[in-house]
Amino acid sequence: MWYVYAILAIVLNLVWLFLTVLGLPGNWLMLATAGGLLWWYWKPGAPWDQQVFSLTTIIVLLALAVIGEILEFFTGMFGAKVGGGGKLSAFFSLVFSMFFGIGATFVLPVPVVGTLIGAIVGAFFGAWLGEHASSRDNKTPLKAGTGAAVGRLLGTVAKVGIGVTIYLVIAVTLFL
Repeated sequence: MWYVYAILAIVLNLVWLFLTVLGLPGNWLMLATAGGLLWWYWKPGAPWDQQVFSLTTIIVLLALAVIGEILEFFTGMFGAKVGGGGKLSAFFSLVFSMFFGIGATFVLPVPVVGTLIGAIVGAFFGAWLGEHASSRDNKTPLKAGTGAAVGRLLGTVAKVGIGVTIYLVIAVTLFL
């Protein structure tokens, strides 16, 4: 029966990984699935290294999920700063990225592409608007917006890459 649960967890984690691509908390859901299996198959009195997941594995998965969130959250802001934008453009990049990403999920019919395009466009427009409001230069807002858009794209790619790593660690651990 263990193998049925392990295979179901792997399939469920594929769904969670897809949600990560959509910008949803799929990495955290994979971690919750691992925690649920750990709880379900907990061996009372047995040390951690004899459980489904060791304490080290759980800590590594938790650290990866946190790093993925940090990367996704701050890369658009960092991109705006690298592009020459100020604090206002970095802040607007973050806020507009979230709102455009959510809005595009419902407006554009292609789920993965819609959310990602919305977040990237939102990062660009937010950084452009923030820098345009505080700068008299016409080139700086465009550079800040471009930097924010590229940063947001790289942040999403990094978070999905971390999600793939979480998925693989869980899948391999279940069959060791």
